[in-house]
Amino acid sequence: MSQYKHILIASDLTPESVELCHKAKEMADLLQAKLSVLHVVTPSPLLYGGGEFVIPMNLDIENSLAEEAKTSLVAQSKYLDISRNEQWVVVGNIREEMIDMVKKRAIDLIVVGGHDRHGLALLLPSTTDTLIHAIPCDIWVVKIHRK
Repeated sequence: MSQYKHILIASDLTPESVELCHKAKEMADLLQAKLSVLHVVTPSPLLYGGGEFVIPMNLDIENSLAEEAKTSLVAQSKYLDISRNEQWVVVGNIREEMIDMVKKRAIDLIVVGGHDRHGLALLLPSTTDTLIHAIPCDIWVVKIHRK
């Protein structure tokens, strides 16, 4: 295994992601690596107004979601000894924001959760699948057990 120096947790802020955070913390401690956490708030979809115009949703909703996510991220990270300077919430496309974070912050391992998929979800690419093929660093997929 290569010596990872900066590990990024990609958290969806669900209760199950706490398991992911603890496993990432164990890995970071073992390797004496820096640990950071990121949550991406996806932009609100545009409402189609019919004809030739599109009506955007209230942009304050995204800001509000981002503020709520920051509060949740701080609560999730407090037991992991991750400084506030290493906790990020951004609004954007998950894939693009993750790639940008890897490049800007010299991330060399991303820890993401893998969920069981059922029904129609089996036919569609998951966020994790999309990231595996796009991210320019190693990715550790941790099996998340739904409670």
